[in-house]
Amino acid sequence: MRFLPPIGIVSHYVNSNLVHIHTITKFHSLGLQNNHYYKFQIVFEMQKRGYRPDWMVDWVRIKQRWRTQQIINKKAKHKNHTRVRLRFRLTRFGWERLSAKRHGIKYNMNDKKYRNTMKIKFVHRNDLKKMLKQLPGYTLRLRDPPLDNNPNIQRCRRFVGSYFG
Repeated sequence: MRFLPPIGIVSHYVNSNLVHIHTITKFHSLGLQNNHYYKFQIVFEMQKRGYRPDWMVDWVRIKQRWRTQQIINKKAKHKNHTRVRLRFRLTRFGWERLSAKRHGIKYNMNDKKYRNTMKIKFVHRNDLKKMLKQLPGYTLRLRDPPLDNNPNIQRCRRFVGSYFG
């Protein structure tokens, strides 16, 4: 058995270009001097690189982004429809949607009802809540049409005379 230095003293020696550190702790007092796993762990810790690329990663920002994604997923509907994205499209006039029951039981519909179901409609304010539940990745904002202050368009134009202006 090798001579063990007293508890608390650290001895360094170089063997085959590796720095071994033997820390004298409770392992020696318990008779676990030949714990090879513990020695290899210390040797591995001594061979750290000077440049650590993981220190250059902005972990705070990554975790923050992950948390926001978790919140978005938590608010989403759990079993959202797989083809719900195919029913909505964004045009320059706003969000358009295809109504459901397009290819349902067609013999119960008359011509007018069938044409109405096949039409592409604009998304109503009430439908936006459903969209937000099923499509959490989309950012949807309620926007009213622009206000036009042209007096010729307003309702009061009927009551004003023809020489208005």
